[in-house]
Amino acid sequence: MTAILAHVVGRLAADSRAAWLSIALALYTLAAVPAATIHATFAEAETAVSAARLFAHAAVVVLLGLAAWAPPLPHYWRGWWLSVLGLMLTLLVGGLSSGFPGTALAIVNAAPVGLGLAVAGPLAGFAVAVVGWLRGNVAVSVIGMGCAILMLAPVDGTGAADGPVAEFGFTYPSIQLFGMLLVLAGLVQLVRRTLWAVDSSRAEKQKELLAARRNLVRAAERDHELRNGLAGLAGAAHLFKSPALGDDAPVLSSAVAAELSRLDTLLQVSDGYPRGVSQAYPVLPVLRQHVALRHCAGMDIRVDAELGLCVLGAPATLAQVLTNVLTNCAKHAPGSPVRIQASKVEDIVRIRISDFGSGVRPGAEELVFEVGVRGERSQGDGLGLHISRRLLEPEGGRIFMRPSPPHEPGCTVVLELQAVADRPMLQRAAMADLS
Repeated sequence: MTAILAHVVGRLAADSRAAWLSIALALYTLAAVPAATIHATFAEAETAVSAARLFAHAAVVVLLGLAAWAPPLPHYWRGWWLSVLGLMLTLLVGGLSSGFPGTALAIVNAAPVGLGLAVAGPLAGFAVAVVGWLRGNVAVSVIGMGCAILMLAPVDGTGAADGPVAEFGFTYPSIQLFGMLLVLAGLVQLVRRTLWAVDSSRAEKQKELLAARRNLVRAAERDHELRNGLAGLAGAAHLFKSPALGDDAPVLSSAVAAELSRLDTLLQVSDGYPRGVSQAYPVLPVLRQHVALRHCAGMDIRVDAELGLCVLGAPATLAQVLTNVLTNCAKHAPGSPVRIQASKVEDIVRIRISDFGSGVRPGAEELVFEVGVRGERSQGDGLGLHISRRLLEPEGGRIFMRPSPPHEPGCTVVLELQAVADRPMLQRAAMADLS
């Protein structure tokens, strides 16, 4: 269990220290402890088992030292490969000791070897504990202390009932159990911390992905608005020098200048859409400008509006919505006449934009305002009407599509804006409409 938990931490957190600990604990449980059990049970294989146990013990000490140092673990060694390799080498050492019992016995009984492992084992575990403490990681410190206690107890099966620790009422198995419980407690804490870090990282990544998605949507919508604005300007430039313009030249010039200013503002805003200052403004000049732009591009378009209509909001918002709706008319009803009617109903200024194309299928009048919804043969992005609704809502306006009467072509988009009741403002709007 401890080896598996350490392996999980190493993989989730990409922590090489936990990875080395998982290999050390796996080799300890798969080789060192079984070797001690076999040593106590099969006395006839004492030399081979003792050599295997000694090698496993030394390998665990080395792995604990690597866990304290925490060098990067080679990619092809990740997982349990090093543990399996250590187990195979332990079996190989045991087999070779059977063939050379004299040499193996001399190494096993050498005092420097036994003393060196007895000192190096606890020191390696203690080094892991010190590193954890220096890094402010209590869990690693607990794991290191547990490993140091594990390496205090020999794994040769001796000393279970006697020895130095027996005088204090302890046995080596009880010491090993206590050390392993410390390791387990530290690893459980480490797993909890790692899972919390993974959850936090995932939440941050989700926030970043959502922000990136919003930015992509805004970029797509702004690109859509720019293309629609440029489509409205198409055909206007080459007409400025035409003498056939006559009295329409000032209106067209004003329309082009206003549209270019709006597109320039749209380019300069990096986050969302530009929000104009809410103000009272006359409706008819804005309608006339867009009619002039579309007319010079070849659209059969007319406007019929009451004089003195004045609404509260930003002129750029109405301009942008008109651009989207008229672009849809040009795309979905090419060659069709377009009629714009504007009138006041109580405290609402209602603008109806109608074409005589194929219209939308019955029941889809509200669906077309969703993102990405477009006609079967449409080459658009399905963004124009959705953007228009989102722009009008903060100003208290609304946009909707009227169901087409049966057997009548075309569709009608209706804009409703908040009317201004200020009489002096209405008089000024009426004068602007007549000028």
